[in-house]
Amino acid sequence: MPRRIFALSLFLVWALVQRQCLVAVAMESFGGEGNFISGGGHHTIATSDCALLLHRHYVHGMGRSPAPRFKDFFEAFKTSFVSAGPHEQVCIKYSDVNNAVREAKSRLNYIHPYRANEVLPEPRDIATTAELSLLVTKILATQFRMTHDEIMNGLPLIDTSRTEMWDMCPAHVKPIPCTVERYRSMDGRCNNIKHSSWGVTNTPFVRFLPALYSDGIQGPRQAVDGGQLPNARGISSFVHRDYDHPNRQLSILVMSWGQFIDHDLTLAAPPRDERDLDFVCCGVPPKFQHPLCMTIEVPREDPFYGKYRRTCIEFKRSLAGQRPGCALGKPRPTNINVRFFVLCSAIPWTLNTGPMNDQGAVARVQQSLQRAPINANERSAFFFRHLITMLVYYAQFYTL
Repeated sequence: MPRRIFALSLFLVWALVQRQCLVAVAMESFGGEGNFISGGGHHTIATSDCALLLHRHYVHGMGRSPAPRFKDFFEAFKTSFVSAGPHEQVCIKYSDVNNAVREAKSRLNYIHPYRANEVLPEPRDIATTAELSLLVTKILATQFRMTHDEIMNGLPLIDTSRTEMWDMCPAHVKPIPCTVERYRSMDGRCNNIKHSSWGVTNTPFVRFLPALYSDGIQGPRQAVDGGQLPNARGISSFVHRDYDHPNRQLSILVMSWGQFIDHDLTLAAPPRDERDLDFVCCGVPPKFQHPLCMTIEVPREDPFYGKYRRTCIEFKRSLAGQRPGCALGKPRPTNINVRFFVLCSAIPWTLNTGPMNDQGAVARVQQSLQRAPINANERSAFFFRHLITMLVYYAQFYTL
């Protein structure tokens, strides 16, 4: 035991020394005349004309400018820097935000979707407003030469309800008064009394780690040296080899059930064209592709697609979403979660009206709440009856 404690102590000392050396190297790399650093959590909301005050600490005489090869890597260590130069406060006024909103609307030829203020707006209508928010963020970031830290931790502090952006903000992400009800809402609204929009249908997924977009907002991720990332299909085919190892304990129903639950809980909204139809990216010249196309190139020696001479895999970015309160600055929310619970709307019900869509499911379940079982045992039996129904339904199509 003493040896383990001694070894652990040595490791902690080594880690501390490495951290100090790393911070020193980072300051040398980020230093240089005119470079500034900005620590997260030091941006404040002003009470007068300023929508946001950015606190910047300049570093002089600390060596060369940011090393392009490690710029994105050292970005994560900015909060560890110690200021060694003049301090500056940059005021972003509400008028600056409003001007950015007007400029963004002009660039996009923005037309506000009339259904964006409904209780359950369509994902494409939400995405239209989200693209406006992203462009406003990009305009402000360019105008004030903002760092990734200022974009991620500063701009979200702006009170958008005091700007023209509030008129374009969908109703489902605006705060509403909540009351304690007998049953949870089917769209997730007010399921959390203190945060009414948490878990609401058609809101973005929550990230475990911060996004690493190339421009800090929505640009595709790049390598640490600023170049392109390795080919995705090449890595996938190398890491995930295709071996034939039949499992005698699990059938294909396990995979199907997992897919069903996954897609019912984490369904992302796919992009559509102007006619609300699916579109093709592969085979289309880059300048004519849809803005959300991100096709994956297939190497000629691909072990599977190579024999079919396929050189492209269809891939599209999901629709952008809106954060609670239409907060600016947050990096692009990559997905819109259509639902946060198992709704089972894909299963045909025994009613004469046939399969349900999400709105139909919400309406019918709300009607059925009038006769929902109250006893805990009855609720459990109610749930398992539907669970067995789903299993039987899917078992019709797959062999056990």
